[in-house]
Amino acid sequence: MWKAFFGELGGGRLTRLQYLGYSVLLNLILFAIVIGVTLLAGGLEQAGDDPAAMQRQLLERFGAVGMSLMTVLFFLLLFAGLNLMAKRLRDMGLPGWPGVLGVMIVSLILAMAFGGGAPAGGAMPPAMSLIQLAILAFLLLVPGNAFGGGRPKDGPGDGSRPGDGQMLG
Repeated sequence: MWKAFFGELGGGRLTRLQYLGYSVLLNLILFAIVIGVTLLAGGLEQAGDDPAAMQRQLLERFGAVGMSLMTVLFFLLLFAGLNLMAKRLRDMGLPGWPGVLGVMIVSLILAMAFGGGAPAGGAMPPAMSLIQLAILAFLLLVPGNAFGGGRPKDGPGDGSRPGDGQMLG
C-alpha cells in the first residue's frame, strides 16, 4: 500500500481498478483524519461558517506544532494522490509527472474560466467539482496503453496474465 502511495515515483503504473481502489482508500484515510481532528477539536461548531474563526479555534486547540503536523500530513496525502495519478497516466501511455502538471494547469484554467470564484462559506465552486469529476472519469475509463506509450514486454500488458488483453478460454 505504501509503495503505491509513495514509491515508484518514476516508473510505477496502476490499472484502472488499482487506481480506483487506492484512490478510495486514500480518500477514506483523509476522511478519517478530518473526522478525528474535528472530534478532537470539539468546539468547532461555535466557529460557524467563518473559516478564519475556525482556523483560530484549531490553532488555539492544537497549537502551532499540531497545526504544522496537520499541514505536513495534508501535503503527504496530496503527494500520494498526485503520485497515484502519475502512475495511472503512465499506464495509459502518457508521461507521468508532466501529465499531472498538465492536468493541474488545465483544471485551474478551466476553473478560472468557468468557476467565477468560490461561493460563500468556502465551498468548492460547482465548476471545479465538474472538472474533478471529468478528470476522475478520464482516469477510470481510458484503458491502459490507450495513448501508445508502450509497456515493458516482460510486465503487465504483454498478454501473459489473464485479463490483460487476452481472452480467457
